[in-house]
Amino acid sequence: MREIKFRFIWKKNGKTEHIEYLTLAEMLRIDVGRDLNRLEVYQYTGLKDKKGKEIYFDCSIIKPRGMRKPYILQWNDWFVLNNIESKPELYEIIGNIYENPELLT
Repeated sequence: MREIKFRFIWKKNGKTEHIEYLTLAEMLRIDVGRDLNRLEVYQYTGLKDKKGKEIYFDCSIIKPRGMRKPYILQWNDWFVLNNIESKPELYEIIGNIYENPELLT
């Protein structure tokens, strides 16, 4: 069974202020007193790249071996999910859309 986990990115003035990684149980206890308009949440796919880094939907920038351009894994991209699950050695996380947006240009 895959672990249910989330990446929480708190932003201030358009910049990343804080990143938290929480399980589902921890997420249910999150302090709702925070300004939720500054919060972005990304779900863990349950998969890891060739170096053991966790892959998150719509946030992790991955580089499939043999492809020129990096790729952002979307929540509905089941073909790529199945490939990562069966051949994780072909995929590497090279960043995320918040800390490394330049990788997408």
